[in-house]
Amino acid sequence: MNRIKQIVVLIFVLTPTLIFGQIPKGHFLDADSTGEKGAKIKPFIQKEKGIYHYAVLSQLPFENNCSKRLSEKKKINCSEDALSELIRRNIKSNSDYKGRVYVYLTVTEKSEITDVDVTSYPESIETNLIVKNATESLNVRPAEYKSKIVKARLWTFLVFE
Repeated sequence: MNRIKQIVVLIFVLTPTLIFGQIPKGHFLDADSTGEKGAKIKPFIQKEKGIYHYAVLSQLPFENNCSKRLSEKKKINCSEDALSELIRRNIKSNSDYKGRVYVYLTVTEKSEITDVDVTSYPESIETNLIVKNATESLNVRPAEYKSKIVKARLWTFLVFE
């Protein structure tokens, strides 16, 4: 009887995780103040807002060594790493912070950085501000999707050890 209870509990615990814990293909978790936990699953191409996730861009809006021939998954990883390194190079101060910092930003058609959202775990307001300032001072260019200049939504994370 005890074994049956364990199986039932396991099913009740795993089912919601498997159903709700997956991000559908062609979507990403984006910072969003309207979401319950400050994030929302959004499609790579948000036509109504004219926003394109960097996984689908033909030209990224920042310096990178990512090949245009990479698969979607490899392009995402390469883009995140390149953006993370650019932000890290822009950080002007030293900190004893240990943890992860998640960064979301939009690059407009006019090469302006907007909608920057920075969240650190464990939370550090000072680190958030340092990373936000470094992100806002990045040198970016317009992003392209199929040879058309578009607004791009980007995200990355930095690990401080």
